[in-house]
Amino acid sequence: MQMPDLSGLELMDRLKKIGFTTPIIFLSGQSHPQEIVKGLKKGALDFLFKPFNLEELLNAIRDALDYDQKQFKRILKVSEIKKNFSTLTPREKEVCALLVVGLMNKEIAEQLGTTDATIKVHKARVMEKMRASSLQDLVRYHLELN
Repeated sequence: MQMPDLSGLELMDRLKKIGFTTPIIFLSGQSHPQEIVKGLKKGALDFLFKPFNLEELLNAIRDALDYDQKQFKRILKVSEIKKNFSTLTPREKEVCALLVVGLMNKEIAEQLGTTDATIKVHKARVMEKMRASSLQDLVRYHLELN
């Protein structure tokens, strides 16, 4: 937290600015409570006070690695969803948006000025392209995109 050229908070800000997303663990022998709170609010995963024991540090590192792995998996999933969404035609995107707000096929057909049968085809294509096995999956994917 207290380094010669810049503070841990300043370094954290710089890293975030360049897209660094790996979890941060602050180590300090003398920090003010407001620095601790600020660091945690900005996303630090943990804050250890010197002297700390090895078990404390190993636990913090283990938690950080677990968190980083979960974040990486989430980023991959969102990337896959975005890629799948980009394959939808403009009409399929319209149908998708109306499906996720809970409209029925007939309501979507009325709103888009087409037939129920056409909407069923669009819906099937949306589900296939988005790799959604249910409407719940589609809604979840849509929420993750936003």
